[in-house]
Amino acid sequence: MKKIEPHLPNLIGRDQELKELLATFQGANHLLILGENGVGKTTLVESFAQESAKSFPDRKFIFCRADKGFKDVCISLLDQFGSLGYLEKVPEPLRKSLSSKENPAQLFSKLSVTVLKNMVLANAQGRDLVFVFDCLPKLKRKFYLFLENLKDCARLVIIPQNGTKNEMGRLWMVLWGFHQIDLKPLKNHDMKRLLMSWFVKHPGLEGDNSTWIDEMVRAAHGNPGILRALIDEVMKQGDHHGAPKNVHLADIDRKITAFLKGTHSAIKPNRERVTS
Repeated sequence: MKKIEPHLPNLIGRDQELKELLATFQGANHLLILGENGVGKTTLVESFAQESAKSFPDRKFIFCRADKGFKDVCISLLDQFGSLGYLEKVPEPLRKSLSSKENPAQLFSKLSVTVLKNMVLANAQGRDLVFVFDCLPKLKRKFYLFLENLKDCARLVIIPQNGTKNEMGRLWMVLWGFHQIDLKPLKNHDMKRLLMSWFVKHPGLEGDNSTWIDEMVRAAHGNPGILRALIDEVMKQGDHHGAPKNVHLADIDRKITAFLKGTHSAIKPNRERVTS
């Protein structure tokens, strides 16, 4: 069996978790990634996908945000199948349409959920696929039965919507036998490394910032998503060079609380992660 060693210096502070994930996935078929919002669950899985490709080039990761409707999830999966050239088993009437210039997603939207679900399952057979379902909510019956069938023919990585064991509903029945990785908050020195790596990409912030750097690391409580949100908030208070005039971290305590609860309207980190 091939041994995979992580070589991802930009994945700061998660070396141990990445090693665990790599080692586990060689023996376990399915994974459950837990942790609070913003702690780096998706970033870890994305890094794992990149690293896994070095040793298993035929293994493909299919990422899907699962907080959409079940039909939209199926369309997203089939669209990625098409991009990979894996969309071979389709109903005959649809085959000619797919070879035309019409947008596949528009064609899929006209099909029933049952047809779409069966297409996903049929085309997943016999391939080295890993389905990553991010922000997976409480499951309705159709989605639950779909995952039960899918995990028999492919590997699954599940990232629950709330990031914890609470309020998972039927999801626990799907997760029976999954290996669980629980991401803890990063240590302060790793948070500082994340912050400094961001400074490298943004000249003008490397001045005498030691005080507010320590304050931001303290306020983020080991959460990279909150740290990035704090950076964005501080930059709004800064001058045109980007250096902050005055950091009022107490003013955004409410936003930090809202972020931890998943209320992203209050504070939402930029998609460009500090760890990327």
